Amino acid sequence: SKSLKETTVISKMSDLKYSIPNWKSKIGQWFDTNGNFVTVIQDDQYTQLSLVSTENLEIKNITDSPTVKSNVILSSDEELIAYTSNFDGREEIWIYDLVTEENYQLTFTKSDIERGASFSGKWGLAFSPLGSKILFVQDNGVTRGDIMMVDIDNGDVIPITSEIAWDVQPNWINDTTISYTTHPGDYRYIVVKNIENGQLKTITSSEMNIWNPFWHSRTETFYFDDQKDDGEGIMVANMNSKFSTLFNYGNSAVPSPSGKYVAYFKRIGETAPMDIWMEDVSDIVSKKVIP
Repeated sequence: SKSLKETTVISKMSDLKYSIPNWKSKIGQWFDTNGNFVTVIQDDQYTQLSLVSTENLEIKNITDSPTVKSNVILSSDEELIAYTSNFDGREEIWIYDLVTEENYQLTFTKSDIERGASFSGKWGLAFSPLGSKILFVQDNGVTRGDIMMVDIDNGDVIPITSEIAWDVQPNWINDTTISYTTHPGDYRYIVVKNIENGQLKTITSSEMNIWNPFWHSRTETFYFDDQKDDGEGIMVANMNSKFSTLFNYGNSAVPSPSGKYVAYFKRIGETAPMDIWMEDVSDIVSKKVIP
């Protein structure tokens, strides 16, 4: 917020019984309807699901299990928290119900060894708009990374992709359409898929290598990194694969809800850390049309 004047360290993830890889989220998510933030806090060699008050930084643990938790997400109605829980090297999706204060295991899948996985566990969790399903990524061995979907009511898991490729970064376009990044080799592009009829659409260009796509529903636009040998830049694309350059610098763009502002990482100098910047892009990209 504008009044924020200092940064507070809530938790340092170190000396965990099971390590959390960089591609798995450790941070959490804001509540829209109150001043709370849900995250994971280190508790000895494990982590616990915790609610942090933004007013007084009071931390309230809502789990006490001996597991390492990560990938915390919140349903749109703010009644359910989904997260992954790693116990004895086996990672599953769990649900915490904020209304009933119940905690239960949602997935019961084969172990990493049985799947032939080279990367352990699950990551990239995403609640559907209606909150009835969750997308996630799972290494299934021969087919590499697959987009999977689990039903909240019955725990049924079905594969959304099964081609030999790394399919990652799932997003919901609406309750029947999803997007994800695929890279069968070194080249990455976006796939849009209707999960009811299987219809596919690719957002791709032979001149681009797409990383970290962010779907912005209001402008119906993908913001993504164009990773090249000569540097990096931020591009935008619509559903008709019309591409436009937003910036010739930076990466990991996150637009504001209105689309007027974009926050992103930008490297200053060769050895400097990545700094967060914000720019007004209202003159570059209008609400509905990409120039």
